Amino acid sequence: MDIQSFRGKLIEKKMRITHPRIWIYQELLKTKNSVTIKDLYSKLLRKKKNLDSSTIYSCLKVLESFNMVFKIKGRYKLCEMEKPHGHIVCKACGKVVELDFSEWTQRVIESTGYQMIDPFYGICGACGPSQSN
Repeated sequence: MDIQSFRGKLIEKKMRITHPRIWIYQELLKTKNSVTIKDLYSKLLRKKKNLDSSTIYSCLKVLESFNMVFKIKGRYKLCEMEKPHGHIVCKACGKVVELDFSEWTQRVIESTGYQMIDPFYGICGACGPSQSN
């Protein structure tokens, strides 16, 4: 997602477009691997963007809540997929691959009758809205 799309996403979520959010997103766009808050702090400081680590942390939490950033073991990586998805991480090198669960989700729905909430949680047929009659 480019910067304009990112701005649009913030507006859609009724979030303010702030310099720190833009600067952090731009850095994440340039980064292929995951980064720590300390990494981002150093990169932004070199560019004369003086943010404290708590601001970086709070911005990352916002991005994470929108499923735009993935966090594992204190490292953050920008998600490439915009729709809900999962991640698989290599324990040796840390490489992250994003997984599209849409086909899998559809098979689970058809075979179990669950309404899927996310890849690991759902509502069974007995608890679903059709049973509330």
